[in-house]
Amino acid sequence: MKYTHRNVASVSGVLCCISLVLASLSSSIVYIYLAWGVLLGIGRSMEILSGMTLIAQYFDKKRGRGTALSALANGVGGTIMAPVLKYFLFAYGFSGTMLICGALVLNFTAMGALYRPLKSTHVYKECHDSKQAENKTTYDESRQSEDKEYDEKNS
Repeated sequence: MKYTHRNVASVSGVLCCISLVLASLSSSIVYIYLAWGVLLGIGRSMEILSGMTLIAQYFDKKRGRGTALSALANGVGGTIMAPVLKYFLFAYGFSGTMLICGALVLNFTAMGALYRPLKSTHVYKECHDSKQAENKTTYDESRQSEDKEYDEKNS
C-alpha cells in the first residue's frame, strides 16, 4: 500500500473515530488516557501532517501563507469547539459527547477522499537517476507518467 495523502487522511479519520468511541465506552480513566491520549493523538497527528504536507505541495511561492492559514484554521476550530463541547457535555453527558465527536471526526475520512495530488510543474535541470539520464527525460515527464498510472489505478 502506498502512503499517499489521501490514504493517510482517511486512515486518520477512522483511527480518531475509533479512539473517541472507545473513550465513550470506557469505565476507567486509564482506558480514556489510552484511547484519547494515544490513539487520538496518533490519528490527529496523521491528519494534520497529511494536510500540511499537501498544502506545502500546492503552494510554491506563498507556502508560508498557505501553511499559516491552515494552522490558523486548526486554532480557530479549537476555539469554536470549546463552547460547543461544553454544551454537549451538559446536554448528552460524557459518553454522548464522545460519540458525537467520533461522528464529527469521521468526516476526516471523507475529507481525505477529496485530497488530490498536484500534477508537477517543476523541471529539474539535472537528472539524478541514471535511468532518467540515459533516457534524457525530465522530472516533469516521469511525473506525468506517474500521474497517469495513478489516475488509471484509482478510476
